[in-house]
Amino acid sequence: MIEGTIAIRYARALIDIARGQNNVDAYREQIKAFNEVCEQNKELMAVLSNRLLAMKKRNNIIAEVAGKINVSQDVQNFLKLLVLKGRMSLLPEVTHQYIQLADLEMGRQKMIVTTATELDASIYDELQKYFSTKLNKTMIVEKKIKPEVLGGVSVQVGDRIFDSTIERQLNDLKQSLVHRA
Repeated sequence: MIEGTIAIRYARALIDIARGQNNVDAYREQIKAFNEVCEQNKELMAVLSNRLLAMKKRNNIIAEVAGKINVSQDVQNFLKLLVLKGRMSLLPEVTHQYIQLADLEMGRQKMIVTTATELDASIYDELQKYFSTKLNKTMIVEKKIKPEVLGGVSVQVGDRIFDSTIERQLNDLKQSLVHRA
């Protein structure tokens, strides 16, 4: 719990810097890319988190990796701050929090579309357009395939769920029959 609070504070600090530089989206992509490299290479994360390794060496590693994936100096400095404060293990949560803050800042919201099988791209586009208009936000579609859904579509936006799956329709029918009996 306390790590989540700390991660939010770091994410807010980075978004403040990004806002001042008018680089909210660019920093979003950069921190996301650096985090992905760390997730794919656990040894890198271990080295950056190792307090026994000289700070200069860890900073050089950040600069080398960041240079390969085109990370700005501001984001590099932010990553070096995480290393300095012994908070590098929070990078995944900081990244998650930053992405949420950046999307909020830029008027975007994630929508999770759950279906039994992959839908045609045009259907995802229609869902995205419909919910963008309905909620007055740019929707980011995340696809979830769950064979147990049987059929239909469920869309989750924030804490709201729009469920038109067969399972939901059968449950509604069952409830109405139980209430009639």
